[in-house]
Amino acid sequence: MLNNITFLHPYAFYFLPIFIICDRFCKLRYRSYYMPHLDFFEHNIKRKTLLLSILKYTIILFAIIALASPVKYLKIIEHTTKDKAIILSIPQKNLANISNDIKKFIQNIEATKIGIVLYDNSVIIVSPLSYDKNIQYKIIDDLSSKNYNADILATKNSIEIAKYILEKNQASSKIIVNITDKEEEITRLSKSIKLYNIDPNKLQQIAKEENSKITIESKKIYSYLFFYPLMVSFLSLLIYIYKKN
Repeated sequence: MLNNITFLHPYAFYFLPIFIICDRFCKLRYRSYYMPHLDFFEHNIKRKTLLLSILKYTIILFAIIALASPVKYLKIIEHTTKDKAIILSIPQKNLANISNDIKKFIQNIEATKIGIVLYDNSVIIVSPLSYDKNIQYKIIDDLSSKNYNADILATKNSIEIAKYILEKNQASSKIIVNITDKEEEITRLSKSIKLYNIDPNKLQQIAKEENSKITIESKKIYSYLFFYPLMVSFLSLLIYIYKKN
């Protein structure tokens, strides 16, 4: 529990040794009067002095803790500084053989919205851009286990459709991964859209390259706890004033 508690201003604890030194060596000077036969009150005076000292140090200690601003971290939110969107353009005829490579690529790519376009003789958008990888796994498994009519599915227009989807998206980095067994190449379709014509065996290499370009920032969510030591200090101060007078 205490592992999640820290202080925003820990330098406030420097006041504690300063107070101890001043309390020890900078005594208040006042006139004293000698009065005989005060032994009767000596015991009560010692008890009262000890109580006041405890209260005084309690007031200062908890006031300094409150000043140091203790906080408890509730959770850490990670987000990318550069949003990325990827469209996978997949040939249906080879899907059963390369489905494991595709799922591994989806699993390994970080902080990226992924969409899936399937093609053979026509084009079909089987998954819009989404962060939900579990749905994409199910889509790949479902498509690779069924035989679709070649007249219904895709062709070369899949790249144009992928480009159209990405142009409507606000991501700062837009990528089309066209899975092919032909010559591999990397080209730019526009200023913001990059096209990979890639063999399925090279998918993990692409995931590694793109992950290296992602910067992750952590944002910590915490609650302030200064109120509790402040209350202890305030109540001790009230008791101190009451006992002092």
